Amino acid sequence: MHLEKEILKQSILDLWDETVNSHKGIYLDEDGNFQLTLAQLNAEQVSIPIGVSCATIAAHVEHIIYYLDILELYALEKQIPKVDWAHIWNTVSSFDEETWEDARKRLLAAFGRIRKVIEEIDLTKERAVEGVLAILVHTTYHLGQIHQSMCVLPGEPRKS
Repeated sequence: MHLEKEILKQSILDLWDETVNSHKGIYLDEDGNFQLTLAQLNAEQVSIPIGVSCATIAAHVEHIIYYLDILELYALEKQIPKVDWAHIWNTVSSFDEETWEDARKRLLAAFGRIRKVIEEIDLTKERAVEGVLAILVHTTYHLGQIHQSMCVLPGEPRKS
């Protein structure tokens, strides 16, 4: 059981690292991780509505930060406050350069914090496994949404 737990943990860490900041050739293009993707964007671009009923990239970033906070509590079996999933989608639509830079920093800090959680968490507990897998899958989903959104932005923010 110990070996399987360590293989699972290392696999999750490898996938997390590829999603966030380091190409490992598992599933993303070389320039597809969050750090490189967000570095290509400015406040004006992340504030452009992608469609009439679609969220901006700014809203996706704030949602990811919020979701990571909640799922971290879930994985660690801590008390979860009342959750309002709609709040960010209904209130965040744009950033100026200062708030965009702040959001990027907060997101990258959350990514680092989550990596430490994955390193230290006991993957023999069901909630821990569910929590870290939900974090990985949900974060990757929004990375894909951001990539798709970049396809319709003016210019060529995503060349690959």
